[in-house]
Amino acid sequence: MAETASRSLILSIDQGTTNSKAALVSAEGRIVGSGSAPIGVVSPRPGWVEQDAGRIWSSVLEAVAACLAGGMQDVVAKPLRLPQFNAKLTARFGGAPAGGVAEAAAAHGEQPLDLDTLAYYRNAMGTSALLNVTTLYSNNSLGYLDAMARAVERDDLAVIAGDAHKMAGASMMLGMRDIGTLAMELEEAALAGDVARTGALFTRLKRQLPAVLDALRRWCGEAA
Repeated sequence: MAETASRSLILSIDQGTTNSKAALVSAEGRIVGSGSAPIGVVSPRPGWVEQDAGRIWSSVLEAVAACLAGGMQDVVAKPLRLPQFNAKLTARFGGAPAGGVAEAAAAHGEQPLDLDTLAYYRNAMGTSALLNVTTLYSNNSLGYLDAMARAVERDDLAVIAGDAHKMAGASMMLGMRDIGTLAMELEEAALAGDVARTGALFTRLKRQLPAVLDALRRWCGEAA
């Protein structure tokens, strides 16, 4: 439970089969921060389904990190950051299973890509298939950005919200958490009818997306 200047907040984790989700909820039931991260399922042979325990652990950390980035730090007086959260879980449950927890934490810092998630997908689907997916993500993201730029000029918040929603989902699925979180904030601002905040968030997204896509292209070049 996190303490604010005036009330307590509850950090809730929903562990699903395909995603880990985290939400910070006020005593009044208002969600003040949320995030999610994919887990992935591998089928090594027909009728078999496997999951990586290490990936489940790191996806929880990623979901909490996205929750922090999604506004929790603006609400909580002393936010519980990702390394401290990991340390508390490790102390409580006797250690995290192997599988990229350190890499996931590092990726949420200065690294714009979640290398752990990308490596997981590469191992699960193969390099060629993953390169096709990342190319599709890049092309679609640039398309969404162009469509939103035109929508911003005419204050078409419905189009902005729709394209931001699609960009957020794709970004979170591939582990582009910073872009995914920013796209979610943009969607929320557009749905709320806040023209000024929508414009400001779009400007940030327009500035940050090229650097992330460049990093993704470099990673794909190394992975090929």
